Amino acid sequence: MIFSEASMKVVKEIRNILLEFCNWSGQNKNYHKSFILFGKAVKRRKKKIISRLIGFKPVKEMNYLGVKVALRRLVGADFHNILHQLWGNLILWGINLFFLNLLSSWF
Repeated sequence: MIFSEASMKVVKEIRNILLEFCNWSGQNKNYHKSFILFGKAVKRRKKKIISRLIGFKPVKEMNYLGVKVALRRLVGADFHNILHQLWGNLILWGINLFFLNLLSSWF
């Protein structure tokens, strides 16, 4: 995740750094997984130019490491996925502990 100013100079420098990293490491950018999120003050025309220059798809919100990133206030529904995964893990841990206790009482 990279945070920067929405200026052409900065975006060109970020693009050059990414290209240099890809050349150096042998890895490539995955354009299907690469997104760019703009602040509310950035004008539509500038968003379009910058997203084309860097090759990322502009979005209003995205998931990063399982957490929703947005420029709006997040509500309870935005955390549903995290809570669902947590609940599933808690259930599995509970089942495992139950069987471990059951097995230890037999031996």
